[in-house]
Amino acid sequence: MRKPQGLKILGLMSCLSIEELPDEIGELKELRLLDVTGCQRLRRIPVNLIGRLKKLEELLIGQYSFQGWDVVGCDSTGGMNANLTELNSLSNLVVLSVKIPKLECIPEDLVFPRLLKYEIILGNGYSAKGYPTSTRLYLGDTSATSLNAKTFEQLFPTVSPIAFMRVKGLKNIVLSSDQMTTVTSRRR
Repeated sequence: MRKPQGLKILGLMSCLSIEELPDEIGELKELRLLDVTGCQRLRRIPVNLIGRLKKLEELLIGQYSFQGWDVVGCDSTGGMNANLTELNSLSNLVVLSVKIPKLECIPEDLVFPRLLKYEIILGNGYSAKGYPTSTRLYLGDTSATSLNAKTFEQLFPTVSPIAFMRVKGLKNIVLSSDQMTTVTSRRR
């Protein structure tokens, strides 16, 4: 069977039968859009599958799909799943929809300098939105000590809106045009 090497759009939205993305998707060198939103049973994306999609412009995973990101130094699936550092190799990525439940697993060098539209959910927050039409960031059910402002400082100048839901230890947050600063109170 001939492989569709020139495929530019792959949409598997709300496909409840997919538990693992085939590694062969990484061979789709012309792929510009990968959409697996609503694939609630998706538990595995093979290591370096996403990183091989060099022409990818839109990656839509969403909040009701894959959440098992592996990161070096973080015990989750033992290096069997895609990791967030693979996103750094996507130099054409301009649209991203992703949920990252474990903030402590986010690498410090994770940057998205070219994103025009995104919906990033950190912790166990949720969003009522769908496809990213603006720059939205949600933080929920996490603690302020797990936030790494440097990781996302390139996102904050453009984020609108930003939502904080049940973020423990967060007393005050100041957003400026070039950084995010968190201020927590200390007990005496």
